[in-house]
Amino acid sequence: MDQEQLIKDLFHKYSEGKATKAEARQLFDLLEQLDTKPEAYGHLLEDLWSRTKNSGKTSYQEEDLFARIQEKKNSLSVYRPKPQNKFRRLLPWAAVLVLGGLAMAYWLGGNHNSPEAENWLSQSAGLGEVQEIELPDGSKVWLNAGTSISYPESFHNRTVRLEGEAFFEVLRNEESPFSVWTGKVSTQVLGTSFNVRSYRQDPKVKVTVSTGKVAVAMEEREPVYITKNQQVSMDVSSGELERATVNATALSAWKNGWLVFEGVSLEEAAWILENFYGMEVEFKHDQIKTCRFTSKFKANESLDHVLDVLGRVTGADFIIVNQTIIIDGTLCK
Repeated sequence: MDQEQLIKDLFHKYSEGKATKAEARQLFDLLEQLDTKPEAYGHLLEDLWSRTKNSGKTSYQEEDLFARIQEKKNSLSVYRPKPQNKFRRLLPWAAVLVLGGLAMAYWLGGNHNSPEAENWLSQSAGLGEVQEIELPDGSKVWLNAGTSISYPESFHNRTVRLEGEAFFEVLRNEESPFSVWTGKVSTQVLGTSFNVRSYRQDPKVKVTVSTGKVAVAMEEREPVYITKNQQVSMDVSSGELERATVNATALSAWKNGWLVFEGVSLEEAAWILENFYGMEVEFKHDQIKTCRFTSKFKANESLDHVLDVLGRVTGADFIIVNQTIIIDGTLCK
C-alpha cells in the first residue's frame, strides 16, 4: 500500500472513531511528514480537508494546539515564502487537518499538557483605565477599559485570548508566530503592531494594522492579509467581511489616554461607553443607532461633559437615569 492510500485509510478510521492508539500515532506521524513534500501531497490535503471542513468543531484546546503546530511547523505557516499557488491556499487548512491527528496524539500519549491542564494567567483593565502589560516573550499589550486577556504561563506558543480591545506591539520571532484568539476569529503575526477590538456586545471583530502585516482568519475561511492603515471587520454571526483604509494612529489613540470615537455609529459608541464607564446604554429609537460621527476626549473628562458633546455632535439627547444612559432621538444631526 502506498503512503497516500495509507494516510487516507488511517484518516478514515480516525474520523470514524475506530482508530487504535497505534494507528492514531501512525496517522499523526505521516501527516507530520507531508510538509516536506508540499507539491506532491497538496491534492491529498485538499481531499482530506474536504471531508472535515463541515465538522464545525472549535474549542480553546484546538486553538492552543493549532498554535503549537505553527510553532513547530514553519512549513505549514501562513507565512511560508513562495509556495505553489494551489498549496498556498491549502496551508491554513493543512494545519487544521494535522490538528486532528495532533490532538489525538496529545490525548493518547499524555506527553503534553492540554490548555485546561496548563496554568493560564489573566489580566484585566478596570473601568476608565488603560493597562499596559509585558508578555513573557517581551511583546507589549495595552488593554482598553473593561478588557481582559489570558495566556498560558509558559507562553511557548505565543497565544493569547482576548475579550474587549487591545493594542499589541509584538516582538518579532519568525520561528514562532503570535496569535490572538477572539472567539471564532484568529489574528496571527510574526512581529508587528496592531489593534484588535472584540466587544461581547458587538458581533464584529475589527483588526487594524499600525505596522507590518497581519493575517486574520475566521473558522473555515482563508486568511485575509492586511498591512499598515488597513482594517478588516469580520461579522461572526453572518460571516460578512469588510475591508477599509483607516487612520490607524487615530483609532489606537485610546492607548495614550484618549476616549476615542473614530467614525463609529452611535450603536458602537454605546458599546464603548458601556465598557469605559460600566453603565448600561439604552436607545429609545433604533433609527439613530446608525448615525456616524468622530470625536475624542481625554480619558479623565467627566461623563457629563462627554455626553453633552456627543449630544451636540449627533443631535441626540443623552440622559442618565439610575446608572443607565438613555439615548433619545430619531434623526442624525
